[in-house]
Amino acid sequence: MKANELKTKVLHYWRYTRNGYNYIATEAGKFNADVLVSNEKEIIECETKISRADLRNDFKKKKHSIYKNPSKWYASWIPNKFYFAVPETLTAYALELTQETVYGVIEVSSNKIGSRKKEVYCKIRKSAGVIQPKFKAKLHRQVLMRGSSELVRLRIKMFN
Repeated sequence: MKANELKTKVLHYWRYTRNGYNYIATEAGKFNADVLVSNEKEIIECETKISRADLRNDFKKKKHSIYKNPSKWYASWIPNKFYFAVPETLTAYALELTQETVYGVIEVSSNKIGSRKKEVYCKIRKSAGVIQPKFKAKLHRQVLMRGSSELVRLRIKMFN
């Protein structure tokens, strides 16, 4: 499975399968989350990983030390929850790597993408714990702005 397909399935999951997450965007927020979603009560970040090395290396990013020990400096940019979204073939490895963390794991199926809203592509294999309990309006605004920008760019592509 390619990265764009994985991201699309995760976006579909939060928008259509999980009711109430009406705000979605990619490459959003201070740490360029692969997928960032909000329902005006909580903000969830999902990192999509397609290989063992990519998943393992993600833990080396600075944001994970920030998420473990949130500071006031980064408080406005920290989501309430964090998930790794991985293909079925990486689920066991992702569960192993996240065992001692509050991070959740979403398994993404290899089903072909269709046009039905009711199609189910993702399943939570490990629920995420809370990284930060407060809803951050600044990060929510980033989701809204990035989602709007993505829409405009996609529509412009139709004319080029």
